[in-house]
Amino acid sequence: MLKNSKLKTKLAWQRAAFLVACLLALSSVACVSPLNERGDPTTIALVETSSSMSASTLSTSSSLCAESISTAESELSVASGTTDDTSYSTAPSSTEHQPTSSRVARTSTSRTASTTTSTRRSTTKTAKSTSTKQSTTKTTASNKVTVTFIVECRNAVQRKHEFPGLEDKIDYMIEKKLCSPNGNMLKKTATFPRGTTVYDALLSLPLNVTVSTFNPGYIAAIGGLAEKEAGSYSGWVFLINGVFSMKGSTQCVLKNGDVIHWGYTIQKGDVK
Repeated sequence: MLKNSKLKTKLAWQRAAFLVACLLALSSVACVSPLNERGDPTTIALVETSSSMSASTLSTSSSLCAESISTAESELSVASGTTDDTSYSTAPSSTEHQPTSSRVARTSTSRTASTTTSTRRSTTKTAKSTSTKQSTTKTTASNKVTVTFIVECRNAVQRKHEFPGLEDKIDYMIEKKLCSPNGNMLKKTATFPRGTTVYDALLSLPLNVTVSTFNPGYIAAIGGLAEKEAGSYSGWVFLINGVFSMKGSTQCVLKNGDVIHWGYTIQKGDVK
């Protein structure tokens, strides 16, 4: 815009100069005309010379001014064309930026969608993993049973003076910490595989258990205290959840939450 303004100003000045030159030439011709009327050859020659110079000067000035004006107009036209081209070439530039921002927006949206999808997949995998772990835990838990064992010989401790040799046996067991002074030998809650029998579970406990040679599955002694040391009916019996079992220990399968009570009996019903 500044360049166009300068060119227009220059063109205006050149046109003004052209007009001034024309006026000066015409003035010189007008001033010499009266001399021509005198008829003096010298004067006539001078007038003709002046007229010729004025015409030549006028022609030269006109040519220069016309050339200058033409040059200025050409420059102005070129400048205008350049400006138009520039403005035209600039216009698409702003348009070309729009697809870039669109691409950026699409890329950002694509990345966001990809991140969201990845997060959902990760969450799904985590949920599946958690579900698998819970399922495995449940499956593992369902394959196990938790049982509480109580083993005691309170009847033998309380009546040790009534039977020969029983007192020495009880004192020895207390000394070796095989039982407490009141006859408690073991109380423990343990987990066993489903299908374990009372007999198998007893053998897995930290106790010194003796099995009958003539009657496999029959418990002959626990902690060194054997059957018939406190009379002919004495020995080891067990209860399941407080109920005396009519089956042998090898036939009773443990259930989750069972309480198995092994006690030394001297007479019927003294183990509760």
